Amino acid sequence: MVDVQSFWAKFAPATGQYLSLFQHGIDTANLMPHVASVFVSTSTMRQLEQAVAPASLPKLLTTLGFAHDLGKISHFQAKVPELAARLDSSYRLGHVSQADHRDAPHAAVSALSFTDWLKARATVKLGRQARRGWEQILGGHHGVFPNPDQLLATRRVLGVQAPQWAQARFAYLDEMAAHFDITQTDIDSFAQLTWSPDKQAVLTGLLIATDWIASDEQLFPYDNLPEQDRLERALSRIDIGHPWQPERSAGLTTFADQFDLPATAEMNAMQTAVVQMASDCEAPSLIIVESETGSGKTEAALLAARELAANHGANGIFFAQPTRVNADAMFQRVRDWLERSNASSSSVVSMLLAHGKSAFNEQYVSLFRNRYFQAQPRSIFDEPGTGLQSGGITIEAPKWVRGRKTALLGSVVVGTIDQLLFAALSSKHLVLRHLGLAGKVVIIDEVHAADTWMNTYLTRMLWWLGAYGVNVIALSATLPVAQRDALCGAYLAGAKGLLQQPTVATPVHGYPRVTSVSRDCDVPKTTVIPLAGASKTVSVKFFVGDQDDIAEHVIELSRIGGCIGVICDTVGRAQQLYSRITTDSRVLADGTPVLLLHSRFLADQRASIETTIVQKLGRDATQRPKRLLVIATQILEQGLDLDFDVLVSDLAPTDLLLQRIGRLHRHPSNHAVRPEAFRTPTIFITGLLTPTSVAQPGDIARGIVQVYRRLPLLHTLATLHEQLSASGEVVQIPEDVEQLMYRTYTAPIIPEGWSSAVERASAAEQRFETRQAMESARFCIDPPTQPLSTSFNRLNIPADEAAAGAQVRDADAAVEVIVVRRQAGRIYALDHVTELADIPLDEVAGLTEEHARRLASCTVRLPGWIVSDELLYQLESDGLESWQQSAWLAGQLPLILDEDFSSVHGAIMFRYDYALGLLVERINHDE
Repeated sequence: MVDVQSFWAKFAPATGQYLSLFQHGIDTANLMPHVASVFVSTSTMRQLEQAVAPASLPKLLTTLGFAHDLGKISHFQAKVPELAARLDSSYRLGHVSQADHRDAPHAAVSALSFTDWLKARATVKLGRQARRGWEQILGGHHGVFPNPDQLLATRRVLGVQAPQWAQARFAYLDEMAAHFDITQTDIDSFAQLTWSPDKQAVLTGLLIATDWIASDEQLFPYDNLPEQDRLERALSRIDIGHPWQPERSAGLTTFADQFDLPATAEMNAMQTAVVQMASDCEAPSLIIVESETGSGKTEAALLAARELAANHGANGIFFAQPTRVNADAMFQRVRDWLERSNASSSSVVSMLLAHGKSAFNEQYVSLFRNRYFQAQPRSIFDEPGTGLQSGGITIEAPKWVRGRKTALLGSVVVGTIDQLLFAALSSKHLVLRHLGLAGKVVIIDEVHAADTWMNTYLTRMLWWLGAYGVNVIALSATLPVAQRDALCGAYLAGAKGLLQQPTVATPVHGYPRVTSVSRDCDVPKTTVIPLAGASKTVSVKFFVGDQDDIAEHVIELSRIGGCIGVICDTVGRAQQLYSRITTDSRVLADGTPVLLLHSRFLADQRASIETTIVQKLGRDATQRPKRLLVIATQILEQGLDLDFDVLVSDLAPTDLLLQRIGRLHRHPSNHAVRPEAFRTPTIFITGLLTPTSVAQPGDIARGIVQVYRRLPLLHTLATLHEQLSASGEVVQIPEDVEQLMYRTYTAPIIPEGWSSAVERASAAEQRFETRQAMESARFCIDPPTQPLSTSFNRLNIPADEAAAGAQVRDADAAVEVIVVRRQAGRIYALDHVTELADIPLDEVAGLTEEHARRLASCTVRLPGWIVSDELLYQLESDGLESWQQSAWLAGQLPLILDEDFSSVHGAIMFRYDYALGLLVERINHDE
């Protein structure tokens, strides 16, 4: 008779206490339904029930929970010799090598042992798909799925062990069947499952989450409390959040109340069309909204998300933004919407901000509650490798779901699009991201911003979201036809379970428009929205000249007054222009405030500048200054709700120019205070060193070409040349948007004299696109038609978010550093960090948590073009060992400046200037 309770699963070296495998199995099995009720939506649960029928889903979940660590009845027991010695003599293993543990990890042992048991106990033949599914889920519960070679190696190791071990594993499962009433009918149904990879991914994610929670000693201590008492004690302590349970629109607060608008505000034609389409969707759908900037797409998306969630049983939202800046701003808007509306029958809703710097967002941090969990609890024996209430709804951010791998498990999550793209990036524990997304409505803002590289991940993720039955809302003011068709095709491939992505042709013309595709329709549905209200006539002028000429032009504009925006395509151009303008005597005499914003400011300083700009130029006209000049990079073109009187912008592709124009005369409430000279919205396009004509395109500044490439810029120039020649140098918004996009990206009209330049640029562009498609695909998971073991395990992507971000974007390997200063032989924070004044940062004892958090906000990214092995070695050599003791500073590299705020590393000089940010300069040591 096998004593199945004699095997251990968890051990605490400090106390010598252990938890039996049987007890851990019971705990995990009993916990599965509760974790599923929080993390698995109603719609996903229905899909799982249908996928495993006629098997019972509750019993399947129980079985997964109990059997996941079955493989610890093996050489795993030798990990703690004193516990292994307590086993019956027939279970002696002798010497267990490291190779045994490596070649036969306990998760793989669980996978093989369970399918062996199924084969032996079922009265029907064990199906091939059933076997593979059980092996993937049980074998993947530590985040890496076993491939055939791994299972074969595991089988070899088990084959030389005494037969008593296999008998004990069978006895363990027989005891499970008796304890949880797993009948012969259940066993036979388990042997005949035909579940697909997407269902296996969700179940694996659920199993991992449950196992992590069940492994927390504060919830399930190493004691002998009765089973039901253990469960009730744990449930009283668990803090993993609450799902969003939206209600349908009837009886909800008004549109104006939900978005804090004037009482008379009503939905416009576009918003009405979007919400109506969402209400009419009988099957999960992809809805693409194309409408001009400032038209209220955010509000439309949130209202549509509520309708889709209520109709289809979703339990949350993921709102993807193009940048951290946009995500921070959107977090507060979504939180306000949740608190103002009674759109949920839940009294508590968990809400997360998901990006690498979220811990520095004070609005987000205010939601933290200090309860029982550490993020991502782990057993030491894993294989190597405060809510604020308003309007009846409490918003919370439980600690357990704030981990890097668990953030998407929050109910309502706002984050960067990278968080969505990461879900298509082969990596460990990837299924947790899939579990988090599978039951949500996904909103993708500024979807046009994804380039060819990013679209590899975006379209693949849409394929998976279609398979999961996730409703997706994509928003854009400027979406090329080919990109719209690709998004639709990818989603349809998943929704219809196709082996290949179909070719989809949406109607070419119509703007503003709403397009939808779903499993139930072979042809996309398109609603063209009638133009209503006043359009915006924008004067578009080219300004030809170098940086000195541009500076002179901006100075002349600034002397008029008003709020002027200048958008440069590179940090260097922005810094140069700022220096020229702020040292001019005329600007100094006029007293015009000048703000500079780009990505090479310290994170804390950049956040302060961003806040100032939004406060002064946002929707609240009472804080709008009479004079202001903002010089920035592309940070301004997406997401931020800013209103400039006049714009000066470097040349950029048409869609981005239109995005920038969206920051021009954005709010009608400001019209009365604009200078007379700026009553007509005007954008001056810079970056051309010579004029454009029919005979030849203008000579474009080199830095701009390096950012956007020559062909898109030539197509943009040709399109604008045609448009402005015919219209008298104006563009009508939104009437001309569609034609401008069509001419740029679908059917450009190229002047005859440009043919040679365009041909050369086209060849270079083709090479570039081919490289992007091939290189990005190396890191991308397969469609949901392939086994998880051949897809999710392809690469072991670094845990660092910045490193993963470089994989999902065609980005240089930028390095983040903390900027500090050496004075009198000691290391100190920079002068503006008054909290750390006179506190040495190189003390052996390290820093307090408060001081470490403050220092961690003083980061900046070094541009990828200067990063080399030599530079990394120098930065690592300057690393401070005491920093490794802090969760805020561990792994961070310091950039140590001298007393004059400069530092030389090889051929690169760094200098930090509070007005200009980080300056990077190549130096010639031979001069």
